[in-house]
Amino acid sequence: MAIRRFPRHITLISHGFRRWARKLGFIGLKGHESVVLRGAAELNKATPGAIEIVAVADDVPDELAKFARQPQLKGAQAYPEWRQLLEHALLDVVCMSDANDLHTEQIIECAAEERTAVC
Repeated sequence: MAIRRFPRHITLISHGFRRWARKLGFIGLKGHESVVLRGAAELNKATPGAIEIVAVADDVPDELAKFARQPQLKGAQAYPEWRQLLEHALLDVVCMSDANDLHTEQIIECAAEERTAVC
């Protein structure tokens, strides 16, 4: 088993030749999404394909369009409503970057669908 350490205490563990890619989605663009995006880029630099960003949701169309144009989001589906993202996107991990007062409901929905949520 190999353990790689990255800045900000991000750790990637691989078991021999078996590595798990994680499909990541963003709910909201009102917080720390740029930090998570940079972390995903660092992980993918060290271990190509470790993180695939597959979906993003936000209720502000201009912000959603601007964020979705980033190279790391090539092929990611954009949703105008976070519930649509949870209904349609195949995700392993959901990054909560929405308004804080929405997190409780969003986390409960993620748990109900057995998806990991990080805030």
